[in-house]
Amino acid sequence: MRRVKLAYTVELDEIPEKVKEFLEQSVHGLATASSDLMDVTVVEHVNITLGKIDSIRQRLALVDNRLEDCYVALAGYSHAKMNEHMPPEESPVQPPAVSEQELRSVMRELQHLRTEGEDLEKEFDGAEGETNDE
Repeated sequence: MRRVKLAYTVELDEIPEKVKEFLEQSVHGLATASSDLMDVTVVEHVNITLGKIDSIRQRLALVDNRLEDCYVALAGYSHAKMNEHMPPEESPVQPPAVSEQELRSVMRELQHLRTEGEDLEKEFDGAEGETNDE
């Protein structure tokens, strides 16, 4: 028999009640598996005993899977409830969008300022050289 996980959606506040139902099913599954295990005897035919043991193990595996589902559901519920009480994260500030034309204009201005700076540096170096020559 192939087993598949089945997911469905419930309201957040319904999770504890659903988990309670699953736990009750698990208790019932454990109780019947335990009762059946108590009835297993080795004096029967070995094949019958093996079949009963295998059947009990499979039911215990189903209970284990159901308990895992409960664990995951409650962990998710707990995480969601904690996040409800946390302040919302502020979204990072996005820089204003700059058009290509504005970017080209800024780059031209930077080039102009660089050229002016180089010219001033040459004038300064030239003026400094004249004072040293005297």
